[in-house]
Amino acid sequence: MISHSEKRLVPYTADLMYSVVADVEQYPKFLPWVVALRVLTRRANGLTAEMAVGYGALRERYTSDVTLDRKSTRLNSS
Repeated sequence: MISHSEKRLVPYTADLMYSVVADVEQYPKFLPWVVALRVLTRRANGLTAEMAVGYGALRERYTSDVTLDRKSTRLNSS
């Protein structure tokens, strides 16, 4: 399995960052390589979404299981 992770310090509040990251339906509007996104299922603490990313003729599609935990201001994705 291929994996990628990064850490960055940003000048925004944790609540604002949580809201942006948790609103996956908006990703195609502000993430340039996200060419499609579809929420497959929703549940009280998260969702499963299929995302297509691409650049030029290259395209890749994957499914992400997202667990939301606003109380701890954390988002876990696999």
